[in-house]
Amino acid sequence: MGKRTFSISLLIFIIYIVLPILWGAGEAWGWTVPVRLTGDPTSNPRAAVAGINIYVVEARPGYDFYFQKSQNNGRSWSQPTQPADTFYGGSWYPDIEYTPNGLIHVVWVGQYEGIFRFHAFHQSSSDGGEHWSRRHQIFNSGDDVTYYPSLAAKADTLFVAFVKLEGLHVFRSFNSGVTWGDSTVADSNYWAWPPTILYSQGRLHLIYMLGFSDIGLKIYYCRSDDLGLTWSTPTNLSTYDPWPPYYDSVSPSAYVDESGDIVASWLDYRYGYSCDGTADILSRISNDNGDTWLPETRLTYVQTGERPVCSAYNDTVVVLWPDASPFGCDTRKLSLSTSGNWGRTWSEPQIIAGDGRDTELGPFLFHSDQRGEIYLHCLFNIPSRGYGTYYIRNKPFYSDRKVMPDSQPVFLKIDANPNVFNLSTVIGIENSEGGEVEISIFNILGQKLWSKTINGKEGSVIWDATDASGKVVSSGLYIAVASSRTRTAHAKLLYLK
Repeated sequence: MGKRTFSISLLIFIIYIVLPILWGAGEAWGWTVPVRLTGDPTSNPRAAVAGINIYVVEARPGYDFYFQKSQNNGRSWSQPTQPADTFYGGSWYPDIEYTPNGLIHVVWVGQYEGIFRFHAFHQSSSDGGEHWSRRHQIFNSGDDVTYYPSLAAKADTLFVAFVKLEGLHVFRSFNSGVTWGDSTVADSNYWAWPPTILYSQGRLHLIYMLGFSDIGLKIYYCRSDDLGLTWSTPTNLSTYDPWPPYYDSVSPSAYVDESGDIVASWLDYRYGYSCDGTADILSRISNDNGDTWLPETRLTYVQTGERPVCSAYNDTVVVLWPDASPFGCDTRKLSLSTSGNWGRTWSEPQIIAGDGRDTELGPFLFHSDQRGEIYLHCLFNIPSRGYGTYYIRNKPFYSDRKVMPDSQPVFLKIDANPNVFNLSTVIGIENSEGGEVEISIFNILGQKLWSKTINGKEGSVIWDATDASGKVVSSGLYIAVASSRTRTAHAKLLYLK
């Protein structure tokens, strides 16, 4: 009797304590179905928020960049347009900012009149993107290569950081981008990845990646207290590694709030790598506007992450990245982890978008505040669908489920009863379009263990916790995946021997 009581208590503990920790974030956030914003191939989406207005720019290499907006917090979107004063020759790496004087600012680099020479440009709009100023040249790079502009603002003062072969440059404009001051060089060492420039509490922040022959690629931070005239000595945010094999830290992202709390996140190879370049996601936090930084925190432990992005609101920090687990190296999925105590502890990563077929890459994460409720938004690309920019948001409106899919209104649902089991579980599907559906079981490493096929609009199979050879699997978390001709759905299972 004592053993039975203990077993029941253990099961209750797992259901009400362990499962919410493992599953809670992904289910509770309730993300919308991805909607495609652009029909043409686009990449590198960026967004700025003004109340419930969202302004988005996307690069179209070889063409002019696109601009789109939502005036209802992402419920519906305008068609993509090209700002009136762009020009043939291409746009790369656009960034966007909204300033309190009601202006939308966009910076980008591109070729001028077809000449293979990268100039840096700025445009602005005072009426929500309906009309645009003439382009203003920030920097003529001559024969050099200029990349990765990053935009920040203090009222009507603008700051642009970008990279050249000899280092990081920062330009300033005190008249909303009409004219630009001379460049200041934040660091003259070899650059390797885009900088992020941020402004908060009277201070500019730069977070970027540098490469050195004796330590590899590392993440650095420097600041300026005089609006970019002079910069502090760079601080190494990633682990110093002065001996072979020089583990790299790459792909930094950062966010600062109005109080001067900063979150930085990057991809780190110190603990190993997988999937031709995936690694672990690390993060560091500053709660005093960059004066000091907490020790680095490791968000993942299976080396399957890619380039992260981050945001923060109130006391919550959010980091999002493409991850190859649990569907394997060929299918990166957007995964998200949150911290309610400014990076001291983190939730388990949760998949928030897509299915087991598509790969989601190049995300951009941001948030909005609607009458005190925080909404998270994410833009990303799907290479298998010709790139293009896709959009999802948490806390969906009911109408989104009807209008947001970019194809015919079909659905595929999967569930398991029970999904905490110790003998077998019944896995059922609903498939509105009918046809063949494969049900597969994967472990948390993305390895396929078992599969069965169902035909029709509904049906079920029984999984008895064995693999394809009939061997009973070990206790743990598993993923049931249903794959039809056009859709994929998944359910989480907990098997207890």
